[in-house]
Amino acid sequence: MGCMRILLPTIALILLGCSKQRQNLDYPTKIAEIEQITLSRPDEESNGKFEKLKDLTYEQRVVLLRVLNEAKPIGPTKFIPDYYIVFETTTNKIRRIRVHGNIIKGYDSDFSYEIDSPDFLEEF
Repeated sequence: MGCMRILLPTIALILLGCSKQRQNLDYPTKIAEIEQITLSRPDEESNGKFEKLKDLTYEQRVVLLRVLNEAKPIGPTKFIPDYYIVFETTTNKIRRIRVHGNIIKGYDSDFSYEIDSPDFLEEF
């Protein structure tokens, strides 16, 4: 019985710590909250003046949410983003995730995650 008193609070702290780290990504977690998802990359030929955009289909949105929910935390990192994932919500909020290869991080945080990139992200 004494072990349970120590074990349960420890497990609760670990779970709370994981959820706080996930908040660094700041993206809508439910498909119903999403109006549109766009991949945005500064165009190298125009020296960043124009951007290349790709809107994701409904099926790609579902896959992306699954991939983001399964992201593995790797800690703070610095990188120059290859492109951004831009979420437009049904409440007219804009949220962004920075992407470099298969590493992602929130727009306002350096805490990074590793993802299993689906084909549509690798081809962008």
